[in-house]
Amino acid sequence: MSLTQRLKLLDNQSAAGASGTGNTRGAGDGPLFNLLYPQLAAAVQAEIFGAPTACVINIQARLDGATWDTIAVLDISQGYVSGKIQPLTFPAPVLEVKANLATLTGGTGVSCYLAAIG
Repeated sequence: MSLTQRLKLLDNQSAAGASGTGNTRGAGDGPLFNLLYPQLAAAVQAEIFGAPTACVINIQARLDGATWDTIAVLDISQGYVSGKIQPLTFPAPVLEVKANLATLTGGTGVSCYLAAIG
């Protein structure tokens, strides 16, 4: 049996900054999601508002409850386009995820969604 979850990792967020450590939120972090079941694969999609000249979104996960690992980067300078669905495979069954808006220059906000299946 597989279970699908849809999460809103960022909600029209305009504050960008470094990712926090452990359970401490950084300036650019969205909320931390504890997943009900270990997830193996997912897709992410970001909506980038305004006309940014730079936008970098890090999708992060952790297993140990302490150390965040960046498992995907959505970067407009590397060809990411607002609204594009980006598939990803987790390196191991993941139980916690968050998004970090590392950079936003010239835009007005970012929303980011994750749909995971485990």
